[in-house]
Amino acid sequence: MPAIEHPFTDFPPSLLYPDTDFLINCLVRSQSYHGACVTFLEHVIACGVTTIALSTFTRLEFAHSVTQAKFRNLLEPAEQQRLDLAHWDRRSVRENYLREFLLAVDDLLGPLDVNEIALVPSIQAQAINYMAQYNLQGQDALHLATALSVGIRDIASFDQIFRRIDGLHLWNNRIFG
Repeated sequence: MPAIEHPFTDFPPSLLYPDTDFLINCLVRSQSYHGACVTFLEHVIACGVTTIALSTFTRLEFAHSVTQAKFRNLLEPAEQQRLDLAHWDRRSVRENYLREFLLAVDDLLGPLDVNEIALVPSIQAQAINYMAQYNLQGQDALHLATALSVGIRDIASFDQIFRRIDGLHLWNNRIFG
């Protein structure tokens, strides 16, 4: 049986694992699902029943994603100017940019109970198994393995590939159906 997809209006689960793409959509206005993600997180906070789990890998993947030129170029021009992205070659610009984005993640998740799950060898091994079993890319397999390692079956993600994972509850506002 494929994953069960949930609209953001459903009562949130007690444990939720947001992947990096979900976090980016929450934080960046120019992202396709920004408004829906912000509304969902407000709903989660208002319900007060959800603990967020993240892999210790998530912040690194997030930092990698937001520093890519393709991502930076999609930021609103005023934001690019404010962050001085025309001078990306300067270390101070990159440091300030990363600091600001990582603080934004902290601010976003601040009102929630957040548990970080260490990337241990058993999770890495299971991620490799999921790569073979479900034909996942490494980072998606790592997110899946991390969540499942602590019994979390609810993942907030817009990655269509998670739809084929049996028994998973995919919080994606049913964007695919």
